[in-house]
Amino acid sequence: MPIANQSKADDRYTAERALDIEASSSIAQEILEYIRSSDTPAIDLSKVESIDTFGVQILLAARSFARNRGKQLSFLAPTEAVRHAFHRVGFDSSEFETAPLSHHE
Repeated sequence: MPIANQSKADDRYTAERALDIEASSSIAQEILEYIRSSDTPAIDLSKVESIDTFGVQILLAARSFARNRGKQLSFLAPTEAVRHAFHRVGFDSSEFETAPLSHHE
């Protein structure tokens, strides 16, 4: 069962099914490599069925990693599971497709 893939055609990394502790180390490495190789990195979250705190941490760390390299990482089409996970840890996910995540003040 694949957990992720990178589509070179549209330069988008697609996370599939689960972003959780079980898949975290392999996904983290894949995402970091993808960000290094992409000028405009974007992670498609439309296929994520489950995500835990580790998955949220991976996505936030990926955003910081990209920012430190002068890039803006976009999160596209988050599922309800993704939105709920971000809400549980105190982040507003209402602007996923168009703007960086913002922490509740």
